[in-house]
Amino acid sequence: MLTAIIGAALQLTSLVQSDRQFARRVTHAEKLQSKTLEQASHLFVEQQTLDVTLHHKRVAQKKVLFYAEMEHAQEIGRREAVRDVWSQRNQLVQTLMVLDTLIFACTFQLIVEGLLTPGMEEPWPSLLAGFCAMSMGLLFASIWLAVKLQARLATYSFHNPAAVYTCSKAHPTFTDYYDCHCRRMQSIAVMLFVAGLIFGVAALGIYIFASLFISSPTQTNPLVAPAGIVALSALLAVISPCVLRRLVREPAQVGNLSLWMGSTAR
Repeated sequence: MLTAIIGAALQLTSLVQSDRQFARRVTHAEKLQSKTLEQASHLFVEQQTLDVTLHHKRVAQKKVLFYAEMEHAQEIGRREAVRDVWSQRNQLVQTLMVLDTLIFACTFQLIVEGLLTPGMEEPWPSLLAGFCAMSMGLLFASIWLAVKLQARLATYSFHNPAAVYTCSKAHPTFTDYYDCHCRRMQSIAVMLFVAGLIFGVAALGIYIFASLFISSPTQTNPLVAPAGIVALSALLAVISPCVLRRLVREPAQVGNLSLWMGSTAR
């Protein structure tokens, strides 16, 4: 009987100890699970914060790159617009030089081949010589100004709108630079060309009139007929200054475009 009671007591003690150990294990597992959930929640919040921060940084970086690309595209467009205006101005100057050279050559040909009848009374020889000299002098001055104008056009810097020039000023647009350094010189060159052309045509008219009406028919120079052709060409060339002036004003729209693009880029 006593042995049975002792065995039952031992079994009961074993069951109580096993129950206590199980309870301890459950409590420890709950604590570990709670800590695991807390750490997972903390890591999740940190991951979310990091993702949001990286997203904002990516958006800011893309915004900066977008504005940089837009400014770069605007700068390229501004340079192309300025280069187009510069090319138009340069072509006009070259056209003026070609016209100057053509009329200069015609006047020189008139001086060399346009010989009046020996012994012709004044004032026809003096008028012819004076008008030819004035024409060649004015045309030479126009050619010299055109060369100087090309040199000034080549001085403009496309890549540095803030450059300071001989006028001690910075010209952000080519139109501003052209108005300050080139427009007056071009106007003077065109006026000299027109004046030289007028004097050259007048000298040719004097030569034709003197050859046809002052000289005797037997002494008429055979150059009169070719001179008439040259006179017709010269009269047609009178239109060129008007066309040149009209073309000078046409690039103003492109100049305004470059001004707008330059102000937008800044």
